[in-house]
Amino acid sequence: MKMTFKVVSVILLLTGTLSTVGQDKVIYPVPLLHETSHIWGYAYNGDRKRQVIDYMFDEANPFESATGLALVWMDGYAGAINVDGKFVIEPIYDDISYQPYSNTYIVLKDEKYGEINKQGDIIKPIKYESLTPQSKKGWYEFKVGDDYFYLAPDGHVTSDWSEYLNAPNEE
Repeated sequence: MKMTFKVVSVILLLTGTLSTVGQDKVIYPVPLLHETSHIWGYAYNGDRKRQVIDYMFDEANPFESATGLALVWMDGYAGAINVDGKFVIEPIYDDISYQPYSNTYIVLKDEKYGEINKQGDIIKPIKYESLTPQSKKGWYEFKVGDDYFYLAPDGHVTSDWSEYLNAPNEE
């Protein structure tokens, strides 16, 4: 009976340990507005005593758990920082928005849109008048003049809406 109890205890202990492997929850600092100036930094739990990234940003978004980055604006330009406050995506864009379905960013620069990854590498050139992710993974709608087109995952361009509608949903 004692041996059975020990075996069951060891199994329960191992099961509990294994079930938490890979499930570490990361706690990110949150944006913190300076008391008198309109500049942002980051602190844990919004506690000024636990500030970890200095006040220096015009605007600051919370960290995205999928990328580990936070979108920030500095001197009127947008970029993204890591938890150490280092720029991973340099603040050179007029605007930036995170795209959770593709785990990428749509950027605006000089009135043109493009797409970059979380390392700041250009995925889709910054040349579109608009660039809107669609519900089918990898598909984008963009505008040239008064006309709208679709950009397919393989890079080809079509104005045929039915081609987009009939395309498979890729996971």
